[in-house]
Amino acid sequence: MNICHFMGRLTHDPQIQTVSKGDGSETSVLNITLALNRKFKKNNGALGKQVSYVDCALWDSAANLVNEHFRKGDNIIVHCSARNDNYTNSEGKKTSKIKFRVENFEFVGNNYKEESV
Repeated sequence: MNICHFMGRLTHDPQIQTVSKGDGSETSVLNITLALNRKFKKNNGALGKQVSYVDCALWDSAANLVNEHFRKGDNIIVHCSARNDNYTNSEGKKTSKIKFRVENFEFVGNNYKEESV
C-alpha cells in the first residue's frame, strides 16, 4: 500500500504550469513544497524541533484549486502516494528523489473561503 498523509505549511506561493500530456492535450500541474514541523523531547528533557521538507505535485483541478486558494505559509493536509523521480542533476550525475503525487487535499484553518469556491 502506498498512501501518505501530511499536514504542513507551503514554503512558497504556488505557481501553476501547463504541460503537454503527449496526446496533444494539456493539463495543469502545481509543484509545492511543504514544511513539516516535529517537536520531540531530547534526552536531557529539553524540547527539540525539527523541520522536514516534502515535495508534492498536484494535477488538473486540484492544481487549480490550490493555486487559487493557498499562499506561502498556509496550512494544508495532503493525501498522496510516493513516486521515485529519476533525473540527471546539473553536474551530470544520475540521481533520484522521492516526490509525492497528491490525490486529495484538505483546507486547514482560514484558507477556505466558501464564497470563492
